Amino acid sequence: ANAGLLLNYRIVNPQTSPHLEYLVAQLNRDTGQFHLLRFTGSGFVSEAVVALAAPVVFQHWYRIAVDIVQFSPNQVAITAAVTGISDPAWPGVTLSALLNRYLPADGQFGLFTDRSAALFSFFQLEAASA
Repeated sequence: ANAGLLLNYRIVNPQTSPHLEYLVAQLNRDTGQFHLLRFTGSGFVSEAVVALAAPVVFQHWYRIAVDIVQFSPNQVAITAAVTGISDPAWPGVTLSALLNRYLPADGQFGLFTDRSAALFSFFQLEAASA
């Protein structure tokens, strides 16, 4: 099953050329990769990808965590990591990307799947304190 976290789901250019854009930190069981994907309104573009060191085991639990830090007035640094919960010895991976297509960060956050076998235990969103 492919599952991930949905980041900044929003309508871009609402007056001139409205379309949805969002990011997904996705654990891809089919390809054995962990991706940071951007949906452009018509398809996905890979912003970062890393190969998994071990296969994803069906019906095992994994944790996906994402940190987003504003790097400059129009760029964000995104770090995403996946680790094993059912098997804490599962070798997790981390990826990073510096993006200029994320701001403004006024969209919605949530869960993402493109396979019905993906299950989620909980979702937690924390804002950084000033």
